[in-house]
Amino acid sequence: MLKVSQGYLSRLEAGQVIPNAEVMRRIDRLVETPANRPILDQMVAAVERSPHMVLLHGVPIGRRLYASSEGCLNACGGFAYLQAKSPPYDDRFEQFWNGLRQLVDQGLTSAEIVACGHLWTDDRSGTCYWRSTHVPIHIDLGTCVIHTTNVRVSQDQYDNERSDWGGLFSIERPDWSNPLTYIG
Repeated sequence: MLKVSQGYLSRLEAGQVIPNAEVMRRIDRLVETPANRPILDQMVAAVERSPHMVLLHGVPIGRRLYASSEGCLNACGGFAYLQAKSPPYDDRFEQFWNGLRQLVDQGLTSAEIVACGHLWTDDRSGTCYWRSTHVPIHIDLGTCVIHTTNVRVSQDQYDNERSDWGGLFSIERPDWSNPLTYIG
């Protein structure tokens, strides 16, 4: 693909050489091919183009936002302030951020949890009701990101789900008795 020796590639990775223009063109073509893009880059692209209110967080929560969707930018609920690659915390949504931190403390980023539901209200007025779904995605051995979808719900939906869940959170654990369900 790059048409360089393994030794040259090793020196390139170690920063000992600078690639010439032709090698740079080959690298650019390789990275532009969707099948060769890192999975995180593909996820960021998917989130950024979503018409729904979707976020892609880093862990620990509140330090890194990899992507926010077009839906967040167009949201009437105040999500428009979220910009990728900046600290996402805003005290207007303290219930959201605190709830997400609690879920991480309960093991959201472990392999023991498939997804979590989270109910919260907008701290500015307390009259906007939300349901978030958080899905941990393990990129590699040391990296986990959280894909979050936010949906505005009615007070009745909020109250019904809170009653069904027995609180503000719903945690879905893998069903290891059916391994075909979780092949990835």
